[in-house]
Amino acid sequence: MLGGGKFIRMTALLAALLAITPLSIDISLAALPGVARALGGTPGRAGLVVALFLVGFAIGQLGYGPASDRLGRRPVLLGALVLYLGATFGCLAAPSLEWLVAARFVQGLGACAGPVIARAVVRDLYEPAPGARVLSLAATGMSLAPIVASITGGLVVSRFGWRGVFVALAGYGVVLLAWATMRLPETNRRRDQPALSAMSLLHDYVVLAADRRFARYVLTLAAGSIGLFAWISGSPSVLMSVAGLPPHIYGLTFAAVNLGQLGGALLSARLAVRVGIDHTIAVGLVLYVVGGVTLAALALTGAQHAVAVAVPMAVFQFGNGLVMPNTVVGAVAPFPRTAGTAAALAGFVQMVAGAASGMALGRFDDGTGRPMAIFVGVAALGAALAFGLVGRRRRR
Repeated sequence: MLGGGKFIRMTALLAALLAITPLSIDISLAALPGVARALGGTPGRAGLVVALFLVGFAIGQLGYGPASDRLGRRPVLLGALVLYLGATFGCLAAPSLEWLVAARFVQGLGACAGPVIARAVVRDLYEPAPGARVLSLAATGMSLAPIVASITGGLVVSRFGWRGVFVALAGYGVVLLAWATMRLPETNRRRDQPALSAMSLLHDYVVLAADRRFARYVLTLAAGSIGLFAWISGSPSVLMSVAGLPPHIYGLTFAAVNLGQLGGALLSARLAVRVGIDHTIAVGLVLYVVGGVTLAALALTGAQHAVAVAVPMAVFQFGNGLVMPNTVVGAVAPFPRTAGTAAALAGFVQMVAGAASGMALGRFDDGTGRPMAIFVGVAALGAALAFGLVGRRRRR
């Protein structure tokens, strides 16, 4: 347990590690039309810049979690950040769309260590209730990342073109690597010696997947991620092509919607300690359903104004700030020996769901906002059902 200034510094570093995901994704959204024009791709193919990042992010977690259980959190994180930086420079120099997509895949492999290690560090240092508070506070800082990234991305692309986005990400990677090198101690005091053996990995993943507590939180997390990444993948088309917003107004609108997540994370930091993580998640799921179903209903009636998209999505995102950090803590808390592996598997399922959502949304695109809205609404209902039904079975 950390106190005082050390607590604040550690929480800030954890927030920066968690923020690497939304920063790397959201700052690139405004660049996608420019990427398509410059590298000879279609808007649909340019969307692979996001999708392949998510695929790399998902796959990498399966290795980083067990590696950090065996080798320690610090060396695994620092090595992954070096990989992230190298891939970012590869993106910056990309001569073709294929090169850029491949480099983004590797960038995702490096980036995924940040959230995995951050979540495992929280489990190393804190019990579940205070751990939920720490992760919620870190998620509050992380919630600023999409806001900053969307605004910065629009401004950078307008001024410097799409390659400027990767200059900004390289700068963030350098700062984060230096910060972690100087400030992150080794927190893993319970090394899982056989964690990297094939049989041990398989055993740990089977045990986790079969645990009903783990399944309850992870299925809720995955369903919410389908809605979240449907919004991330679909918002450029829906708000710019359908609603007619110019790029800089799109960035501001995207940022305004993500203020909802910031509000949810701030509330979560208080609720998790006072009423527990399950009740906090339940409140978030109510907001999920209200926002998601309202968005879908408006889209099905033909409402295509930006306000009809942004307001219900802000409600959904407020719920997201309550649901995401607490489902992660709930999934990892029962497994102190394999906290890294549990965090990795939870993150893998989350990112696979997100990547699948983005790819599927592209296939259902009909030039309106309906597919994205339906994805978000169905995901909200799915998250509520997963949390309620699996929890009911466990209680029985």
